[in-house]
Amino acid sequence: MFSSLLCAFNCSLVSPLVFIGNICFKLGYLIRAHQLFKLSLTIYYFDKYHFVKIFLLRKLAKIWYEFEDYGFAIYYYQLLLELIDKKDFSLPELYELGWSFYEIGEYEFAIVFIEESIQRSHSLENKKQLAKSLNVLGMLEYAKGNYETSIEYYEQSQQSYDSELKLDRIQNLANLGASYLALALFDDAEKYYLQALNVECENDGKTKPLVAMAHNNLGEIYRQLSKFEHAIKQYNIALPRQLEILGECNLDVATTRNNIGLIYFHLGNYEMALEQLNISLDIRVEILEEGHPEISNSYHNLGDVCEKFEDDISAIMFYEKAIESDIKSLGEAHPDIASTRNNLASLLDTNSQHDLALQVIQLALASDISSFGENHPVVARDWATLAGIYCSLEKFDVSITYYQKAIDSNVITYGSSHIALAHKHNNIANVYNKAKRSDKVVEHLSDSYQIFLDILGENHPDTIFVSENLNTAIESKVNELH
Repeated sequence: MFSSLLCAFNCSLVSPLVFIGNICFKLGYLIRAHQLFKLSLTIYYFDKYHFVKIFLLRKLAKIWYEFEDYGFAIYYYQLLLELIDKKDFSLPELYELGWSFYEIGEYEFAIVFIEESIQRSHSLENKKQLAKSLNVLGMLEYAKGNYETSIEYYEQSQQSYDSELKLDRIQNLANLGASYLALALFDDAEKYYLQALNVECENDGKTKPLVAMAHNNLGEIYRQLSKFEHAIKQYNIALPRQLEILGECNLDVATTRNNIGLIYFHLGNYEMALEQLNISLDIRVEILEEGHPEISNSYHNLGDVCEKFEDDISAIMFYEKAIESDIKSLGEAHPDIASTRNNLASLLDTNSQHDLALQVIQLALASDISSFGENHPVVARDWATLAGIYCSLEKFDVSITYYQKAIDSNVITYGSSHIALAHKHNNIANVYNKAKRSDKVVEHLSDSYQIFLDILGENHPDTIFVSENLNTAIESKVNELH
């Protein structure tokens, strides 16, 4: 009797709070709704079958999801999982929990709920939710480095979109572009990014960030193709739009600033590169948990800049932090880890740790060949690093073999006038010089100088450096003839 009175009294206190909170929730007053629901959850004690608690947890999870605070959204959904089974989650709840895990970098947990969302969407014949879930599954495979698999899911997602879902279609096309870019299929990547920009829809607060990111991604294609002026043009379109809509503290802004930093790096303006990369890192650290792959990406890029400043201790520290973090979150075989290992191997070689460098680059090379096959720029990059180590070990014939493989591969991918080729021509010339084969030295230095001159101009440090090497080689050749 007494407990029944207490329950009734408690219910009379909580019911008005829940009722008003639900009205605020439906009207979009989420902060007020959150306050009322949180208070209701705190003071409601007598709920034998947890009906009210389940209702409140669902609302609180949804509110935090709308706030894009995915850690709190997961917290409330996990409390909900203690009371009900996953099969009792609604279709939107499964999707939101999966997306929340994706946002914090917990990809395996995300896959569990997104796959459940896909199965449920199939059974309910909900094409809209199916398309969104397949798109996210593609994003998860992309994040794990499975780019060809991601394309399969994106294409399945495309088939499920109807003509009204224009924003989702823009996102899907941009994602397809990103996967093709990761596979170094630049024409396909550009095609999908341009398609994303050509989707006709309202130019509102939801569309502008997607369009801005498509411009950023186009810039990334041109950066990788050494078309730096085209890249800068796209970044200069993307960044002001992102700042206008999203503000400074946003992950899209961090990505664009990161890419601008890489352009400055390529152009030899290392101070400006460092400034942009540090701004990008600060944004990522503020928003993401330590250990997230995007933070590791910032560490990798800062390591590159520290190398240029000849601060090898800081560079090694950044590379090792990136590798350790990525192994925990992405697994040993992810391409990002191979990329950082390549840079670390090169730096170890520079510091006369040749045997350790050889071990590290062989790990990277095996991983990249497994991920991409032999005809990919990252494999050519690894061969070039391996060639450099063999040069340090004075195994010149082996070194020349790997440099030539790297050059031939880059010519297939990029044509004969790419900045990656300029570096490799310069490096193989150095090996020929050490092997006393002067006939090849001038040939490769001439190729290197011409590419640097065409892309970077005569005042860039790399152009000046190779020009000096070429003049020295020509003088030596003349003296040799005399």
